[in-house]
Amino acid sequence: MDEKPLPYLTAALFCEKILQEVDGSVSVIRIADRVQLKASIQGMSPEAVKELNLLATLHGIICLKSGDVVGDFTINIAPTSPSGKKLPVAKAEVTLNGGMARARGLYVDVQST
Repeated sequence: MDEKPLPYLTAALFCEKILQEVDGSVSVIRIADRVQLKASIQGMSPEAVKELNLLATLHGIICLKSGDVVGDFTINIAPTSPSGKKLPVAKAEVTLNGGMARARGLYVDVQST
């Protein structure tokens, strides 16, 4: 049975900011393995606290190298909350050109709020 080649995953992480320079280099600022939010709930009713939604803006970066993979693909990111709830799938379209010698890496920036 022949297995299809797969791209090489060089990094997948969440961070505060992604900078991509004109020369193609990428800087990942403040890698996040957890998010802490503080809110004052003083004076709020228990019902209002339950309905409170705190938001944090994060970027997700997926870095790929094509290897032997060539073509247009869709990356599906299927997040799950800490409570186990399935969240909406995020999609990113990518084109892989193959060849490690000419692979510069592909950076998919998925912003989440």
